[in-house]
Amino acid sequence: MTRRPARLPSYAGWLVVLGLLAAGCTTAGEPAAPAPEESGSPAAEPFRAPELDGGDATGGAPAFDGRLAVTLGDAQRRVIREPCTANAIERLCGSSARFALLPRGEARPLTLVAATTTTAPDGLTWQVRLDVAPADAPLPRPAPGLVQVLRGAGGVELEVGDDARVTGRTILLRGLTKSAAWGLVERLRNAAGRR
Repeated sequence: MTRRPARLPSYAGWLVVLGLLAAGCTTAGEPAAPAPEESGSPAAEPFRAPELDGGDATGGAPAFDGRLAVTLGDAQRRVIREPCTANAIERLCGSSARFALLPRGEARPLTLVAATTTTAPDGLTWQVRLDVAPADAPLPRPAPGLVQVLRGAGGVELEVGDDARVTGRTILLRGLTKSAAWGLVERLRNAAGRR
């Protein structure tokens, strides 16, 4: 009876190979390749929404720099209900609602001196910064249960909602789409040109 030499199970060989690879073993005494963070290459770009791509640091965004007379006042949001229209097929009644901003109290006159738009720190939305003249600071806070409305020439009407940050002489509107942010600054710039 001839005896065969003992063999290691086949998976043991693979374990040795994987262990050498995990330990960073190299051939012919060459140093291991540097890790990506050690290679000096720039870090991977953070995720950005496609709509944020643009030209320069502000994405080529419009800006307003000048003087525009506006008012800032409290308002109450009211729902304007439209008549219910029944669906002929399913016999369901559906309606849509719009909102109106009803002024409450006196609006305060202000002078808007700058409006810029940039991407938000999250890299996914846009924000608009509105600056008023130093003489108009500090900006008033809305009364409880109300919102603020900024109105200006050319039919500019802007709700300053709960997500906006009002500090000193600055209103920061956050969470906007690119088209909403750019459109707002364009409307302000156009309104200032109509004086």
